[in-house]
Amino acid sequence: MVICVKCVREQGRRSSSKCEYDGDKSALPDHAWIDREEFFAELREKLTPFIRDRIAGWQKNYAEKQALFNERIKSYNKRLDEIQAAHDVYLKEGLPRDVEKEKQRAIRSRLPEVIGGIIGAIIGDSILVLVIFKLAFPLFNIEFTPFVIVLSMIAMIVLLAISLGKPVKVLLQAKRYSESQEFADELAGKWLVNNGIYELKSAIEAEKDKWNSSRWKFEHYMHSAERALVGSDKDLLDYYKLDKKVKHEYVEHLYARDSDDREW
Repeated sequence: MVICVKCVREQGRRSSSKCEYDGDKSALPDHAWIDREEFFAELREKLTPFIRDRIAGWQKNYAEKQALFNERIKSYNKRLDEIQAAHDVYLKEGLPRDVEKEKQRAIRSRLPEVIGGIIGAIIGDSILVLVIFKLAFPLFNIEFTPFVIVLSMIAMIVLLAISLGKPVKVLLQAKRYSESQEFADELAGKWLVNNGIYELKSAIEAEKDKWNSSRWKFEHYMHSAERALVGSDKDLLDYYKLDKKVKHEYVEHLYARDSDDREW
């Protein structure tokens, strides 16, 4: 079996087919065939020091990036603690004042609607009563006896109470809601939003996601490199395919330097 050191294609015999290696652009497009066993022997002999250097470099870079991540998270958490502490103070001191202020504002904002409803109800009911007096009484020959007058007044009061029910209900609902725990929770939530706690939490999660992604890459490369040093030929080949820097180091420097029948 032979293997191309550039594209890592394996086959039974050498051929002159086009190589898909994308490293050194000045390299010939033909495959760089080498005996498979010789290839792995050379990799272990020539690349072992380079792989060890790669592992050491990753470990150093990993430690530096982790330290930076820890510092950023520490800064974020400090700011988060400050916001939480300020929020606790607000719940004890600022929230009661804001609840009362918002309660008065909510009632005042409903007053025009309530007053308009009351005036509309009085005018509408008065017109309705006048129409009834004008049309119904003569039509049915009803006389204005004391009993009829009292009954009419009671009907007028009932009609007015029904008409005023909606605007008064609106005012009472606004008052009850402004006194509820739900309203207080809403104001407390707005305070958190205005002070950027959710943006801060999003930034923390984004930082953690970014670090986890980088950490996975570091650990994956280091693990693959460590297995390449002590594992099977497959482990070495997997790492050789994975780490383009190592592959290019071998192809474009070590292999090219020792090859008598290649021009690089």
